Amino acid sequence: MTDNQKNLLDGVMSWWHTIHPDNGYDPYNGERAELRRCHSTSDVMFISAYHLLLEKTNANREDPMQLQSLATVARVLSWISVEDTRSFAEQLATNEPQFQPVRFRRLLETTEWDELGVQLIRALQFTKRTGNPADLAKSIMKWNHGSYVKEHWALDYYRHAKNEKKE
Repeated sequence: MTDNQKNLLDGVMSWWHTIHPDNGYDPYNGERAELRRCHSTSDVMFISAYHLLLEKTNANREDPMQLQSLATVARVLSWISVEDTRSFAEQLATNEPQFQPVRFRRLLETTEWDELGVQLIRALQFTKRTGNPADLAKSIMKWNHGSYVKEHWALDYYRHAKNEKKE
């Protein structure tokens, strides 16, 4: 991971902890709800919590790919209510009931930001809104930069998935 990617991820995690306070006082409940109601990355860009994310990450506002990936990050991470330390692919493989391989492959085939958001939100609903925000953010930010993330997710998922065929 480059220094720039690490700084972005640190900013995302600072943002996530800001909008998910654990001190009993939650001024960001409405902001998270607004993000969850968004249907596209364009919708996210009109929410003030997204602009807080841009500030915390010191994002390049001239890079449309970075802006869209961060909008997807904001949209997806707003659905996480319980933090998990496992990778998200492992969570999907070990969840009861298991996230089905056909749905997992459909997720990995996704290339459009809006559809990726939809697929990841469905997966988070499947895990009862439990997820690893750092793993998801890092994966989303690299999603359309080659196949590394998808290959890593596939290896992690199938390593932990229950084998349906008993030999």
